[in-house]
Amino acid sequence: MEPGVSDAGREDLFAPGVAPRDGGIGVLPMGEGDCITGHFDISSFPPAFIPNPPGSEPGGYGGWSAPPFPVSGLCFEQFNTPPLIEAADTGPFFHNNAFDTLEEAIEFYSTPEFNNKAPVELNLKLLDSGQLGIDLTPESSAKIGRFLRVLNAVENLRQTNEMASGSLGATGSDANDLLHMGVLQLKDAKRVLSEVGLHPGAVGLIKAAILLGNIAQALPPSGPVRHLFVQNMLQLGTTAKLLMVHES
Repeated sequence: MEPGVSDAGREDLFAPGVAPRDGGIGVLPMGEGDCITGHFDISSFPPAFIPNPPGSEPGGYGGWSAPPFPVSGLCFEQFNTPPLIEAADTGPFFHNNAFDTLEEAIEFYSTPEFNNKAPVELNLKLLDSGQLGIDLTPESSAKIGRFLRVLNAVENLRQTNEMASGSLGATGSDANDLLHMGVLQLKDAKRVLSEVGLHPGAVGLIKAAILLGNIAQALPPSGPVRHLFVQNMLQLGTTAKLLMVHES
């Protein structure tokens, strides 16, 4: 779920004042007047729902809440999200490409557009003694970004190992296809780390692994020299992964 992302999106960049709001998953039209919007006052219990003024209802498509949810007819704007471990190399981010960088996407969770939405008010804020929801400093957002980038790079290296190892036992075009996909994963790992100058030592090893992988792709699939290049490529990737984990 991405509460508030549509309020921080780029629709107005493409068609100012015209682009319909993306309501997310569902088939219920949420035209003006069809869906209740507002916010929750959580200063007392139970939380009180305060509707927005008429005319502020979203358009697009989505779903309505239903009892036993506190407010029948409340707008639900929900979206499928990709696995977190793949986040760093799948930008731009969110369903509407609202943010170009991972760090910008993380910073969104400290904005009113996110924290003032019903799912956050009724969960995070209600359980927070200060009723803040999420309030990250720029430094904290950057640290989370670095953590997610390392997770992603390690996963890319794992996939490289799986694909390139598989290529050693394959023949013909299958061997080349598997090795090619392994090299692409190496390039993804290099990019997500290099974008913020993270782990330069590991990036150097990954660059060397990419070079070996490119050379191996030009050699006969079943030849011993190609196998040697692939094995050395895998060893460089393993060393890079250990270096990242140790330094993190």
